Amino acid sequence: MANILELMNNRCQSDYAAFAKRSSDISNAIQAVNRTYQGSVSGTLNVSGNLDSVTKTGSVTLKYANFNDGNGVTYDGTVMENINAYDLTNDMVTDATEKFTSWKIVSGTSNYTLNGSARVQQIIQNNSRKVTFNVDGRDNNTSRIFRYVNFAETIVYDNILNPTSKTEAATGRLYVDQYGYVDFSVTSPLVYVSMSQGNPASGGPIVLVGAGNSKASLTPYSASYVTISVDANGDGTYESRHAYAWNDLSGSPIPVTPIAEAGPNQTVETTALVTLDGKGSVDLNGSALTYVWTITSKPTYSGATLSDAASTAPSFTADIAGSYVISLVVSNGTYTGVSGITSKKSRKAYQNDGLAFCLL
Repeated sequence: MANILELMNNRCQSDYAAFAKRSSDISNAIQAVNRTYQGSVSGTLNVSGNLDSVTKTGSVTLKYANFNDGNGVTYDGTVMENINAYDLTNDMVTDATEKFTSWKIVSGTSNYTLNGSARVQQIIQNNSRKVTFNVDGRDNNTSRIFRYVNFAETIVYDNILNPTSKTEAATGRLYVDQYGYVDFSVTSPLVYVSMSQGNPASGGPIVLVGAGNSKASLTPYSASYVTISVDANGDGTYESRHAYAWNDLSGSPIPVTPIAEAGPNQTVETTALVTLDGKGSVDLNGSALTYVWTITSKPTYSGATLSDAASTAPSFTADIAGSYVISLVVSNGTYTGVSGITSKKSRKAYQNDGLAFCLL
């Protein structure tokens, strides 16, 4: 659904920008326009209304009739576009409000009808784009309806004019007929390291709150996998947590290797007690973990030993100056994860007489 809204919004903006750019022959500052364009594959797009040829702002109506311009998507319906600000240098709409009625989008196996509005605000200097949707939609293939209520999406690009990566945050209310309303929010921006990436690789979590304060929390593990935690009874405790493939969220949980996290590097004085920290280790399916800590390298003649190598936070005394390399292996009973660093680089970077260094 989100992809359909993004497609709809981008279509309107690009069509208006192309129309404004082609309208340089309008001599008066403000003039009524009425022009029709043929789709390269099928149909027509009629643009009518008032355009300020100097600022490229105005109020126009875009009427799509079986319009397909070669991008694999066919559009039908009417969009009323109020353009409040336009960047002349880059031929880009920077502030606009769209209202659409029975706007139909057909692409491959997708078939949607949309009614509602969208507010678009873009700040080129900040490489940011915000779109606020109030939309009622229908999936014509399944007859299911959905709704976006004050759903605001904010995207920050590395370069809005030629983006290669982005972050995305969103908040608002969603409705899907077979599930009801949920409140949607993102705790920290979702990260897309590539514009071709369909799902976020990190950031979040995405939090969905439904009736009775029931919750689902989606935390990206990678561009392929996500962890979903569920608090079904709304008591504030997640009863289940499982990993899923992004492209099969309604399928079966998948087994994944637990993530071992041995904590940050530490620099300490000689004879100091060093406490390790493996609490950041996680199993994406929520299984209990076992811990095995090992001192894999230490200075010659050091007698350092771990206090409890099976705990989440063992300790040892850095009795001699030099580098100590510690590894952590965690297991969920089926898979194991390993965390640690090599000693060669750490010694080169941190060796110093009179000090002892613990490097995790």
